[in-house]
Amino acid sequence: MKEVELEFAFGFPVTLSVSLARLKYLALSNADLDTDEETHSKSPCEVALEGLYLRGVSSGVIKILTKTLSSTDAPPTLRKLALMPTFEEGFAEAVAELITACGSHLKSFAWLPPIHFRESSITIHARPTTDTYFLQPATSFGPINISTPHHLRCFHFIIIFRNLSSRKKSFAQTLFLLFQLSNGPNALEKITLECHCITKTDTSEKSLGKLWRPLDTALSAMSHCEPVF
Repeated sequence: MKEVELEFAFGFPVTLSVSLARLKYLALSNADLDTDEETHSKSPCEVALEGLYLRGVSSGVIKILTKTLSSTDAPPTLRKLALMPTFEEGFAEAVAELITACGSHLKSFAWLPPIHFRESSITIHARPTTDTYFLQPATSFGPINISTPHHLRCFHFIIIFRNLSSRKKSFAQTLFLLFQLSNGPNALEKITLECHCITKTDTSEKSLGKLWRPLDTALSAMSHCEPVF
């Protein structure tokens, strides 16, 4: 067996995470482990997991997976990480820990918020007399930093278009991650921006230009980064 997908599975033994780590691909959707720390094995286990998809899981589950996947002295095997974020407190911190402990060899990262997921109040500022932009921290991401995996090749992001204003942009969270990658050498080859429009948007040339300009600036900055191979 190489792949397992679990949906709406609750309370199954945390020791099962050791077996799941031996798979090539694991998908957990609205699944929950027994997060009792005392039942979690501290001994090293065989880890072969290359692809991980997490949807609607708690920070506790992510922490258990992190402990299991990082329990070996061998180099990290995780190559693909796809996340559907939740509103739960501590989610971003748990993801950041997962990336730091197990994601140094990631080649693909996907941030796939559900349609009801609302972006945090991120502000995009235009620097006076320049064409550059800077962002205040995105609370939805917390300490998540995708510049750590230097082998990242593919970046996939779902963007939800809601009520737009000059200070809250639909691309804000995308930019937050792209600027992380543009601050140093990277190996990125493919960027997928999947847009979902659930509100009427001003399609005038001036409005669209203002909306897309920060994204264009970020992508241009990345094209000038030194590649890593």
